Amino acid sequence: MPPYLSLRDAATAVGVHHTTLSRAVKRGLLLPVARTPGGYPRFTAEAVQAYAAQLLTASSPATTEASRRRQLRGTVLLLASELRPEVVLQRLAEQARSLVQARYGALAVMEQDGAIREFYTVGFTKAQRTALGPLPQGRGLLGELFKENRTVRVASISRHPSSVGFPPNHPRMQSLLGVPILNQGRNIGNIYLTDKIGAAEFTAEDQELVEELAQYAAVAIRNAALYQQTQRRSERWTALQAIANRITLAMEPQAILRHVVLDARTLLGVDSAFISLLNPATGRLRTVTSSGLRRQRSQPPVTVTAGAGNIAIWGKTPLVIDDYASDDRFLPAYKQRIAAMGLVSLIVAPLEARGQALGALYLGTRRRRKFQPEEAELVGQLASLAAVVLDNARQYAAERAAHDRAEHAE
Repeated sequence: MPPYLSLRDAATAVGVHHTTLSRAVKRGLLLPVARTPGGYPRFTAEAVQAYAAQLLTASSPATTEASRRRQLRGTVLLLASELRPEVVLQRLAEQARSLVQARYGALAVMEQDGAIREFYTVGFTKAQRTALGPLPQGRGLLGELFKENRTVRVASISRHPSSVGFPPNHPRMQSLLGVPILNQGRNIGNIYLTDKIGAAEFTAEDQELVEELAQYAAVAIRNAALYQQTQRRSERWTALQAIANRITLAMEPQAILRHVVLDARTLLGVDSAFISLLNPATGRLRTVTSSGLRRQRSQPPVTVTAGAGNIAIWGKTPLVIDDYASDDRFLPAYKQRIAAMGLVSLIVAPLEARGQALGALYLGTRRRRKFQPEEAELVGQLASLAAVVLDNARQYAAERAAHDRAEHAE
């Protein structure tokens, strides 16, 4: 369900005082979609945008420009008060569209390679958005915007040399204003606005406004991302403590290992997790428990000097692998083993207790993922905890066996 705006939030978005907007509500110029139990009105973003567009259309050019500037300032305040990334990004798309009176608006969050990671739209019906299907691939004019890191403003999309046409079920669009969102010179997103209402194309003033909004957008996106990272880090460390309490209660080595792979997979949101233990006599690793791996034929143990486990174990630190298949540190035979598991990106952390290598914990994804340093640190902590508990369980089992032998000898 879309978030509703309070009277004050709606007034800020429109660029007027809340008492002014309250009078407009009483006159029926802006209709609330719902009311709180206390009787306070709530509005949809679309209704607020439509009302703002009416004000802009009815104003003189000088007044219109002043109103749009007020709206831009209101948008900045609105963004500063919100930290949830999905809300910030959706509001950015909505406010950009409202500022320049575009029929359609969208905001894309970009990966470093130019792929679109997230895509927020406004102006599309639910049926239209569903019909669009997967995220855009960033080709044509959209791709040019990312590569050139400069604004694109055209009167006819189809006539532009970089245009590759529209995908199936996509509404026909004429004019385009595309503005990059830059953070320290790197493109972290793009704002797309199409079909200027009441005009054949967007103006230089429209471009200036959206470029200014994009500067604030970069700050808002970065702040929201930092907030999300902080929240996620706190949640993960809390979860790690809960895992520690759970596995410490287990005394059977196999039960401990099983708990670790299941909890690790959930904690990091990965597709697969498995543990391989080291045989000190042969120097080979054998997978002893797993979760989420593809079913495959039994394979011989891996020599510890040959793969990712080697680097993690002897380096005594977690190893992050963005793409195993293209990593030159590994031989083709071992790349094939990982490919057979259906994995692309990995974190591998050593299991070590009392200075002795016990094995390695592997976490993998089927699609390329850029693991963050704090994620590798978290996996390293989990692996260290698991190794200590496993070592204690082995010692306990050995002492119990020795005790049983002594009893039988008597």
